[in-house]
Amino acid sequence: MAKDALYLVHAELEGSYVDEWNAWHAREHVPLVVKKGGFVGAARMRHVMPDGELLDPPRFTTVYRASGLGAVRTYLEGGEVGKMRAHHDAWLTDRKARLSREVFEENYSVDSSSKALVRTPELTDGRAAFVVRVRVDAELAPEWSNWYDADHMPKVVQAGGFLRAGRWRLVDEASGAVRFAVIYEASSLAVVAAFRAGPGPGFGAEHEAKFAGRVAVDREVWTAA
Repeated sequence: MAKDALYLVHAELEGSYVDEWNAWHAREHVPLVVKKGGFVGAARMRHVMPDGELLDPPRFTTVYRASGLGAVRTYLEGGEVGKMRAHHDAWLTDRKARLSREVFEENYSVDSSSKALVRTPELTDGRAAFVVRVRVDAELAPEWSNWYDADHMPKVVQAGGFLRAGRWRLVDEASGAVRFAVIYEASSLAVVAAFRAGPGPGFGAEHEAKFAGRVAVDREVWTAA
């Protein structure tokens, strides 16, 4: 069975355009892309500081879920569906926005009881996410992945009160290193804030102690846009 895939579209734009973009993007563009592009679903997320304060300039990530990489590649290759992407890019370019994209393939997911999942995290309206981005050398990736899946990720989900978590591998054949995004899904931004203020730093220290100097880690906080 094909692994699920994520197609992430990041947009950073001037604050004066946020309301206009949100209305058009949420009501028109995203529903059309999901319907015509063959995606399973989508979630619009806004990046915030750990305490929930909004970033300036505003930054958004739209997470499109697909049943496999084939669906994402079909969308990206163009045709009639690709015109929607071109329309989106033109809209943002006219408003001096910065745009980037990433494609991820699912590696491993667990729920709050540490049970392995076969479904992509939902990231539904009203929820939030704590996102850990990891860059690791290719030869270390198997060791890190095994430890993260079997030990670290399940403990973080349970201690942090997260609903579920998934580890995703960036699809980037040109990169010499291996990059992952681990998405911890929470019922609210308050859950993420409590984790960051409570057990979060301890788990970060554990990660650093085990792979000191061999793994680069960045963290992001998303809330439903």
